[in-house]
Amino acid sequence: MAVRARNIGLRVAALGAAALVLTACNDDETTDAGAATSSHPAASAPASAGASPTGKAKSKPKESPKPSTHASTSAAGANAAAQAKVNKLVLSAADWGKGFEADGEDSTDISHWAMNASCVNVTNGDDPDQVAADNRFVIANHSNGDATLANTWVVQFTTKDAAHKYLTNIAADAKRCEKSTTADGETKYNTSHEVVAPQVAGADEVYAEEGFGDYATTDGGRTGDRPYGVIYARKGSIVVMANVDSDPSTDDFEFRRLAQQAIKQIAAKW
Repeated sequence: MAVRARNIGLRVAALGAAALVLTACNDDETTDAGAATSSHPAASAPASAGASPTGKAKSKPKESPKPSTHASTSAAGANAAAQAKVNKLVLSAADWGKGFEADGEDSTDISHWAMNASCVNVTNGDDPDQVAADNRFVIANHSNGDATLANTWVVQFTTKDAAHKYLTNIAADAKRCEKSTTADGETKYNTSHEVVAPQVAGADEVYAEEGFGDYATTDGGRTGDRPYGVIYARKGSIVVMANVDSDPSTDDFEFRRLAQQAIKQIAAKW
């Protein structure tokens, strides 16, 4: 029973329900991001905004958007430099640690994703505020046939104001969409909620969310709720994201630990 595809990118662009946490972080120490601070506390462990098992595993999120033609054909001059920068910031499988390996190709898609009035995640062409992006996926297969999936996403915006607006829009959509779904209905998120964000060295803004994801499988069934944790951080016009979808049989808060570790590693490079 394999999930039809990987749905990381969609939630990268328009998360389910979380508020933006503004911070002024001058060090890279992290704090416990466990306590829910929104009006919709998690019912239990959350399912990732992007990470989930492959065909070898019991479940896996829908596939992220494919690399766009715009992203590949416009990589010249300043855009080429921006693309090189974001490519450098995303984490490799080795960065995640023992047991992780690459899970397919990177996505450089810069589509504009947003929640519509019905809390369905839809796209509307390329985002004119995005200059370059890279979304890299990894997986750690487990002996029980399940897996932990993760991804890091980095995007260069045209200006710091555009980057800030992007996060602000995510927060606004999140507050009204505790439950959300992808346009094809294959991925459903619920109990999405803001949690206390870790400190991220050099970040102008940090936001963290946890919740559950339920993914369609190739046999016509569904995976059931899987826990996820996602952290966003902004420095100037760059937004970075670390997202983890846990094997439900692992430590309850593996997703949180891994996401915090990943965002700290990215921040050390920016």
